[in-house]
Amino acid sequence: MKNLQQLVRDFGAARRAYHTLSEQETRIVKDIAIKETERNFHMQGYTGEGYHPWAARKASTNKAYDTAKQYKGSGYSSSRPLLHQTGDLIDAIGNDSYDTKDMVYIGVNLNQFPGDYPKWLNEGTNKMEARQWIGFSKRMRDRVVTEFQRRRNVIFNKFRW
Repeated sequence: MKNLQQLVRDFGAARRAYHTLSEQETRIVKDIAIKETERNFHMQGYTGEGYHPWAARKASTNKAYDTAKQYKGSGYSSSRPLLHQTGDLIDAIGNDSYDTKDMVYIGVNLNQFPGDYPKWLNEGTNKMEARQWIGFSKRMRDRVVTEFQRRRNVIFNKFRW
């Protein structure tokens, strides 16, 4: 059984650990958001509120990719997964991301892409169906809550009787 001095020392250590956790909150949220966004690419759909698979490519797009494939150095192929033709978009996730004490921003550097291409893919246009790949979801919120509960429990488990 711990004496009062040991309890006070443990409480001080827990308080410092909890303070450190609170300073890391937005970074933890940002890391989870980036992983969830990358997961959408691997799942080939948006996994926010359930699973919403991306629309298949048009046959004309596949044909154009396969025609371009015959040119040396072309990275395009109908056999590649959706939104993976060059890999630039998935590689750019988090490149324009930051966190402050009160906010998390996840995005891509739009200067890397023509026009608002990432936005067009995510939200769709008159000519292109949306393939949502980024957004805040219940699944992401649940992962954040679970991670904070886990970390809080690690800090305070020594005070359970």
